[in-house]
Amino acid sequence: MAWHEVKKAAGLSAAPNTNRGFPTRKELTYADAIAKALGPLKACDARSVWAQVSKFAGFAKTPGKGNSKLVPVAVEVKRSASASERLKIAAAIRLRGIYVANPTGWRFWTGVASVGSFAALSNLPGVAGWRIGLENIPGVSRKKIPFNSIGLAWAGAPKNRPLIGIIDHGIAVAHPSFRYPAAQSEPRLISLWDQDPDRLSSKNNPTQLWQVVQGLGYGGELTRVKLKALIAANGGRDSLIYEELKYKPALGHLSHGTHVLDLAAGSPNPLANATHPASPEAVSDSPIVAVQLPYIPARDSSGSALCVHVLDALHYIVSKSKLNQKVVINLSDGAYGGPHDGLSMLERAIDDFLGNRPNVTLVLAAGNALDSRGHARVAGLKKGESVQFDWRILPDDYTDSFLEVWFDRVCANQSVTLTVTLPNDPGSVTVTMGSNEVLSHSSGYSLASVISLGTNPDGPKRSMFLVAVAPTNPKNKDFPAAPHGLWKVKVSNIKLAADVAVDAWIERDNPVFTESGPRRQSFFEDRHCNPLVVTGQGTLGSLAGSNQAIVVGGRYRRGSASVGCEVLPLSRVAKYSSRGPGRAGPAQGPDLLGPSDDSPVELGLLAAANRAGAKFRMDGTSVAAPIVTRRIVNLLGAPNPPAGRPAILAALTGPNGPASDPDLTGEKAYVEPGLEPQPAASGGILGAKLSKLQITNVKATRGRH
Repeated sequence: MAWHEVKKAAGLSAAPNTNRGFPTRKELTYADAIAKALGPLKACDARSVWAQVSKFAGFAKTPGKGNSKLVPVAVEVKRSASASERLKIAAAIRLRGIYVANPTGWRFWTGVASVGSFAALSNLPGVAGWRIGLENIPGVSRKKIPFNSIGLAWAGAPKNRPLIGIIDHGIAVAHPSFRYPAAQSEPRLISLWDQDPDRLSSKNNPTQLWQVVQGLGYGGELTRVKLKALIAANGGRDSLIYEELKYKPALGHLSHGTHVLDLAAGSPNPLANATHPASPEAVSDSPIVAVQLPYIPARDSSGSALCVHVLDALHYIVSKSKLNQKVVINLSDGAYGGPHDGLSMLERAIDDFLGNRPNVTLVLAAGNALDSRGHARVAGLKKGESVQFDWRILPDDYTDSFLEVWFDRVCANQSVTLTVTLPNDPGSVTVTMGSNEVLSHSSGYSLASVISLGTNPDGPKRSMFLVAVAPTNPKNKDFPAAPHGLWKVKVSNIKLAADVAVDAWIERDNPVFTESGPRRQSFFEDRHCNPLVVTGQGTLGSLAGSNQAIVVGGRYRRGSASVGCEVLPLSRVAKYSSRGPGRAGPAQGPDLLGPSDDSPVELGLLAAANRAGAKFRMDGTSVAAPIVTRRIVNLLGAPNPPAGRPAILAALTGPNGPASDPDLTGEKAYVEPGLEPQPAASGGILGAKLSKLQITNVKATRGRH
């Protein structure tokens, strides 16, 4: 396959695609077109580069066109930035009002910037790094919402009760489980922030029940007062409430966020039974602040928008708390790309946020990637050696696919290379560190790209290659289809004298919870039961390297199972639960385990569906995390609560803290739901055992994370 100049790489016009099968050789050209198309960009991540190379074809639409397109961005400000430099950055990204721009304020900000200003943003003296926060799925036009100054007020809560925060999607906030036990007409919800940028449009807010979110400028807020009035007016009929709100994520019979919130904060405890009936809990009287991730990125499992939406959500939830009030936030979400060393931009932003908020605890799901064939590793690649990863991309994929190859150090330009061979094509292209290549169709659309970055905001201490591939079955039939099949990716150590470790991660790309559609997750192919490079170790989610959050894996409540072909003793760790170690970062694995399934044959746990009285099963570390969240809230609501992450972990797992994991089996200290710490009692009940739950056998559905 020829590699030559692509003319007018940044401005080729589209032509109808007449070839819905494999593109012909005449239709494809390669070139290092990134510099020509983008100009002097720097300090951004590789996926932001791909978004611009592909003209944002696989991303949600935003206000504006071309260089005037307004795109959400997350920015890291240098510690040394002066007051004037910080003000210039704030102006460049139209800084959200909830963030403080003065020198005593935060280092990680969010806002919006026009595509035409990206080069200028890159060159501002105070910018350490930036990345876009745009969902990786074709969307609809967005209505611009004005930016507002901070003016958030706390809506009231019982005395000495921690505030429970949830960041999720599909949260049925009117459910009776989320009301005060002594007053069922009173919702415990302080507010729900729906981050959907189109939330306040006349179509989605005809009755003006949603209001502007002060200090954040997008989405819409539902207050406790409005929700209480809706409950009274509709006689508690949940479906009518969500119809009036035009809140589509909760209109279905079940949703991810409702199930998670019930396990974390539902009253009564959904896991109580006849042997151990529900007892008074601090969590039953604790107020709730919910954040609904935008409906479109909720359908985007690649995590492209999390850097903006999660950081904004953390600030929003804490802004609703009283001074020094304990706050426990559950996030059962994440992705699988990134350096896996705790130094991605969002992980560092989370640690910065929590480090400055000792009263806030964040609980994260570890991930469900152990058996996904999404991680490959070579411990040491010697000078002159190569390793090949066989990447299978499916024919019915209507979203972009991403493969990230990370090295364990910063690699000098031309010291390492990555060679890509397309399916059914003998030709290949070799990209050296420091250069880039774009595969273009004759119609002008970018079908794939190899992007190298010596350092970037997600890997300040590591070099990486990103292989980005456009949809193999695009929904817009005028777009050409990228080749499907086996993409061969070979990594070579050309000049590095010392052995270099190489890790490759495939990003999530499956239909998310409750969404129908083809199973489109790509994967690595390797030898069965004796793989050369594919491994389930090192599969923690993209946020699970945080040094300040508490990361929770999944475990069977009874019974045990083996993992694939591994010749190991049967384990009670769920066979999908992601494991460590992290890549030279502080996280060697999940901090502890929570129940995610009743057993290997009775998958999932029962908790609330979207309608009162209805329950369904869901499994995954998504359901293990909120059980730990519930335990923490109850511990913090008791007399003499533990203070700080080490003390909380010790209270959860015993005086010695989390168990070590030397054999990487994933076995950790385990939190069993049961007799929860009561508000009037001191201390907590650790590892309380429950007899078998008396529950109906309903098919389990894998949780989002």
